[in-house]
Amino acid sequence: MDHWRLAYLGMRQIPRELSEFELATFFAYSPKERTLIDARRSALYRLAVAVHIGFIRMTGRMLDACKQVPRFLWSRVGAQVGVTPPDMGTLNALYDGRTDTLSNHQMLA
Repeated sequence: MDHWRLAYLGMRQIPRELSEFELATFFAYSPKERTLIDARRSALYRLAVAVHIGFIRMTGRMLDACKQVPRFLWSRVGAQVGVTPPDMGTLNALYDGRTDTLSNHQMLA
């Protein structure tokens, strides 16, 4: 593992700032990942799964749905998956009480 990645290992929330290099490393998706992302029924669920995948890649752990997602990350991931990002800050708002869907997306990621 590259030494610069160690700073993110085990983090519980997304940092307020990430460099372009870090965004490209953690929140860029392979064709296989894009297939998994694009298979979600709802546009907002595609966005949520993409954020989960990137966060796991960055920290090695699942993102708590109640943690804030910075607006720059919503925009970046939304542009990659072709979804207009929401004006809200947490994944919990996307799931609207659907804990089974949240669990499914976390396991998928």
